[in-house]
Amino acid sequence: MPELPEVTTIAGVLRNILVGKTIEKVSVYREKNIFSGAKEFADNLVGKRFEDVRRQGKFILMHLSEGKTLICHLRMEGKFYTREPGEMDRFDLVHFALSDGSILAYNDVRKFGGFWLTDTNNLMNSYPFNSLGKEPYDLTVDELVDLFKKDNRPIKEALLDQGKIAGIGNIYDSEILFASKIHPLRPARSLSRDEWAKVLSESKRILDEAIAFGGSTIRSYHPGKGIDGNMQNHLEMYGNEHKNCPICGYPIRRIFIGGRSSFFCPRCQKQENVPLIVGVTGPIASGKSTVSEYLTGIGYVHVDADAIVADLYTQKDVLSWVRKNTGRKAVKDGQIDRPALSAIVAKSPVKKAALEQHIHALVFNEFEKQIKANPNGKILLDVPLLIGSKYEDRCDLIIYIEADEKIRRARIAERGKDPELALAINRNYPKKKAKSVAAIRLSGNGSKEDLIRQLKEISYL
Repeated sequence: MPELPEVTTIAGVLRNILVGKTIEKVSVYREKNIFSGAKEFADNLVGKRFEDVRRQGKFILMHLSEGKTLICHLRMEGKFYTREPGEMDRFDLVHFALSDGSILAYNDVRKFGGFWLTDTNNLMNSYPFNSLGKEPYDLTVDELVDLFKKDNRPIKEALLDQGKIAGIGNIYDSEILFASKIHPLRPARSLSRDEWAKVLSESKRILDEAIAFGGSTIRSYHPGKGIDGNMQNHLEMYGNEHKNCPICGYPIRRIFIGGRSSFFCPRCQKQENVPLIVGVTGPIASGKSTVSEYLTGIGYVHVDADAIVADLYTQKDVLSWVRKNTGRKAVKDGQIDRPALSAIVAKSPVKKAALEQHIHALVFNEFEKQIKANPNGKILLDVPLLIGSKYEDRCDLIIYIEADEKIRRARIAERGKDPELALAINRNYPKKKAKSVAAIRLSGNGSKEDLIRQLKEISYL
């Protein structure tokens, strides 16, 4: 969605095109996009002259003669084009025939944007402006502190609230928080006055820079036909998942907050009293143990899911649950019979899913205990089934390691285990998803020394 810089740029383009011209005819092709009511929209615009075009928040204001203002919000895909008479696109929703013979077309593939027509004198007292907050340029630090002093939402989400701050959207939100060194999940109310001062100053600086570059041409946004903004070439966070932070080199992370993407550097924007958490994952016998051994050697606290599970399988309540839900053969002489349990879950996806769900919850609780015990360190989460679990979201960085099946089969045999059974259990490992979420991908086809060499080349670890 175009934000303050993009809307500023579009308003400037429209100002050059429209000021001084008169509307001679209005054709509405989709009445739902006239939010103030389509019935009288066309009649009230005919004969009006464009006197100015400016921006307020993310809205375009087209001031007309006779005290009228045409308001437009572009939403996700709205655009303006100039067309020749008779020229039409199937996504054109409104045409304004102008006194110079040209057509101003409002085009919207998604059909979310649209118009209001209102009296200029009553503009700021009517919807949508009566519910719009001030822009960063008009706010003081004390006003910001007061606005958010009781707001427990993540700061990422709070800055997008147009009722409190107008003009900041998802792209520049990520940029502002990175420049301010604030984690996007920090509760808004937790920011100090100095931090709010930084947020305010960086908001103004980044928005000014974006305006100077004509906004960010991302996806379908263009200020005008044949015109591109250039701010996308200067974005440090947004859209740069897994790329290296321009300051510290750590891979940029993407998470979802309030249904919106947020990009940040886990190291530069580290949360207070929360460790950096690295997850290692990959198919069975691909080399995860070597990665874990290396990271433990350079100072990571190793939280090993397999070790936690082994301990859980000695507890009476867990043994009782396994016997009840997977079968009596899974427990022998008061202990888990691993081969028998593996064979059972390999044949029954339902029992496998139930076992994983139950054990994962217990393992996750243990993870949280160990993470809280190391608030300022570095944690290695060693989880075979990391991808798709709730452990995945706890990781600031994910390392994926893969090896050819032939090599993995030989390694499993060397460990004295049945390769067929082990590979069958691991057959549905989500390789494609793991590759997409991992910032680091390693090859486990070579020797242990080769794998360690790959790790040593990653300086930010």
